[in-house]
Amino acid sequence: MTPAPRCIDDLTIDWLAEVFGAPGQLRAFDARTIGAGVGLVGSLARIEMRWDDDGAAAPATAVVKFPAQGEESRFVAMVLRMYEREVRSYEQLTDRSPLGSACRYFSTFDPATHDFTLVIEELRGENPDQIEGCTESRALLAVERLAEHHAAFWEDGSLDDLGWLPSLDDAQIVPAVQIAFQAGWAALAPQVDDVATPEIVALCEQFPDLIPGLMKHLSQPPFTLAHGDYRLDNMFFEQSELALCDWQLVCRARGPYDLGYFTTQSLNVEHRRAWERDLLARYHAVLTANGVTNYGVDDLNDDYRVATLFCLVYPVVAGGTLTVSDDRHLALCRTLFQRCCGAIADLRCLDLVDRFVRS
Repeated sequence: MTPAPRCIDDLTIDWLAEVFGAPGQLRAFDARTIGAGVGLVGSLARIEMRWDDDGAAAPATAVVKFPAQGEESRFVAMVLRMYEREVRSYEQLTDRSPLGSACRYFSTFDPATHDFTLVIEELRGENPDQIEGCTESRALLAVERLAEHHAAFWEDGSLDDLGWLPSLDDAQIVPAVQIAFQAGWAALAPQVDDVATPEIVALCEQFPDLIPGLMKHLSQPPFTLAHGDYRLDNMFFEQSELALCDWQLVCRARGPYDLGYFTTQSLNVEHRRAWERDLLARYHAVLTANGVTNYGVDDLNDDYRVATLFCLVYPVVAGGTLTVSDDRHLALCRTLFQRCCGAIADLRCLDLVDRFVRS
């Protein structure tokens, strides 16, 4: 097969036609960059294709993912092995999940350079704006599907056999997160000085020391397959169905790692406060209904608070160390930071700090 492209400008009619098993039948295509300002650590293109009659079975549209063009974003992705995780997830895991996901048409990954090309189906449905939040019914659907997904992989020993799939507390990832948080906070602090309380500022300055203990706790059994970036910008809703994209941070971890990230950073503060108890109860009920018997409500509540505290890493790392390409990215990072800080205060997560200082 023709060598895979490494950026949108490398796409050709011949290569696309080969990917879809219709050589010589693609008349033309249009490609445009998408995904700016949603925290994407990569380059994303939407392809519209016009086929001859013989190629009618091929899709009219597709999405192609490539490595990030910015050096900072690409470096972060390489250190955290994000490209390998996503490609392998589509190749080996997404078909097993109750969560909807895009069909994979083509994938390749070079472990030496971390170059990759991933061609997937264009997801349909409504993709909510994470800054605006979502309705209670959609939040409930997202939590139910997440619990079904977690139950499907609950203590699944086969996950240990996947050499590319790290635990959240992977020895290479933990120090990388610490370094990224330190650099991120130095850059983000001036952008949020109007909303960061003295307590939060002190927490952020101390936070790199807490990261190893928090990540270790969230990696202990019972573990499951965590998506790692379970948020509205990555979700597509269509009636009672939910499909998910962006599997770059998939890992082995405790379920509330995903749950706490979703509720505390995708929901408006007022909505989280109003819906939180019911969402946690529904998550636990769905786990139980799907055969999980070794995880009590007290375990869930404790892990949820730990996850809420740990997920402070997301807005800080995203806002400080990734290439900020537009105002929407900055607005998203500020919004996530404010929501996360509100949840840390509401759930009294600062009371957990001493527990993890020397973990």
